[in-house]
Amino acid sequence: MKTIRHPNNQKGSATVVVLALLSIMVILETAEFAAARHLDSDLRLIEKRQLQRLHHPSPKQATIPNNNQPHG
Repeated sequence: MKTIRHPNNQKGSATVVVLALLSIMVILETAEFAAARHLDSDLRLIEKRQLQRLHHPSPKQATIPNNNQPHG
């Protein structure tokens, strides 16, 4: 039975490629997590502003007359 011998430089280069791919995956995962946190904080800020707007109407909204009541 013959055994196939691989030169050591092929094993080393395969290891480098696998480590490079793993590093790229970790970098992408970290960037995705940071973007998700940023979006979450933006959504919380938007929700807070909308709730404030709904609970405290602007002066224009408060002075609009009600046209449904009869005059007179």
